[in-house]
Amino acid sequence: MKASDRQELAKTITPPLQKEYGPPPPEADRPVLETLIFSVLLEDLPLETAEQAYESLTTAFFDLNEIRVSTIAEISATLKGLPRPELRAHRIRTVLQTVFEDGYTFTLEPIRKKTLEQAQKTLEGIRDLSTFSRQYTLQHALSGHAVPVDGTTGRAAVWLGLAEGDEETGGIDEEAIADALKSAIRKADAPEFNHLLRAFATDERFKDLFGKKWSIPEGGYDPADAAARLKKTLADPSAGLPPAKKKAAKPKAAAKPKAAKTPADDADDADDAAKTSDAQGEEAKSADAKSADAKSAGTKTSGGKTAAKSSKSPAKAAKKSAKGAAKSSAKS
Repeated sequence: MKASDRQELAKTITPPLQKEYGPPPPEADRPVLETLIFSVLLEDLPLETAEQAYESLTTAFFDLNEIRVSTIAEISATLKGLPRPELRAHRIRTVLQTVFEDGYTFTLEPIRKKTLEQAQKTLEGIRDLSTFSRQYTLQHALSGHAVPVDGTTGRAAVWLGLAEGDEETGGIDEEAIADALKSAIRKADAPEFNHLLRAFATDERFKDLFGKKWSIPEGGYDPADAAARLKKTLADPSAGLPPAKKKAAKPKAAAKPKAAKTPADDADDADDAAKTSDAQGEEAKSADAKSADAKSAGTKTSGGKTAAKSSKSPAKAAKKSAKGAAKSSAKS
C-alpha cells in the first residue's frame, strides 16, 4: 500500500474511533528515564492498567536505586495481574542498571540536548528493550516523530487494513508496521492516533479478536471495507472475527516403488527355489517309504500262515534231494 493510500485510510477510520473512545487524556509530565520505565509497563496493555502498575511500582520501593538492587521476584510481585511480570521486571531493572553504570546517576535528561538520531542511539544501547519502548520514549519524552507499535496495536493496524501480516501464522512485524504508519501519520496527529489505536486494540470487548482468536483471513484484511467493518464491529464485536480457516486435508503418502532386483537378488531367488524343490523331493521319498512299510506290515498281519508255510517248503525240498542222492550212490 502506498503511503498516500494509508494516510487516506487513517483519516477515514479516525472519526468512528474518536466517537467511540474520545480524545487522549492529558500527557503525563515524566522525566525521560521514568517515561522509559512506564513504556515497559504499557506494552500490550490499556493506558489505565499501565498507570496503575506504575503507581504500584513506585510506591512499593523507596526510590529507583532500591528497584535496581531488588530481585526480579521482588519487582514482579508489585506487578501482579500484568502479563509477563517477570519479563517486565527484568527490563525495568536492566534499564536502571545500564543508566546507573553509565554515570552513577538515575537520569537520562542529558539526551534531551542531543539530536533525535543521537538520542535513539542512546536508547538502543540499553539492552533487552523492545522497539516499542524506544519509540514510545522518543514520541512522549523527546517530541520525536514516531508511531510506537506493540503486538496488540500492531494486530489492530493489520485488522484495519493499515498494514499486512503473515496469513498462515498470523505473525506481524511490529517495527515494519511502525515505520509504515510513521510515513502516513503526521507528527502532530501521531499521539492521538496512538491513543485511539491502543484504546481499540485493548478494548475488553475485542480481547478475542486481537488475542487468542487472532488470525488473518486468506487475502488479508481489505482496506477498502475497513471503515464499514470498523463501524459494524464497534456495534457488534463478534462481527469482526474472520471466518474460521479450513484445515487442508493431509495428502496420502505415495506407495514406495519396489526396488529393482539385482543379479545378487536373482541368485538368491534361484537358491531358494532349488532348496524348496529339494525339500519337496525329500518329503515325497519319505511319503513313499512310509507307504511301503505300511504295505509290508499289512502283508505280515493278514497272511502270517502263508508266510510260514512258504518258509518251510525249501527245507522239505532239501531233505528230498538228500535222500535221492543217497539212493543213487547205494545202487552204484
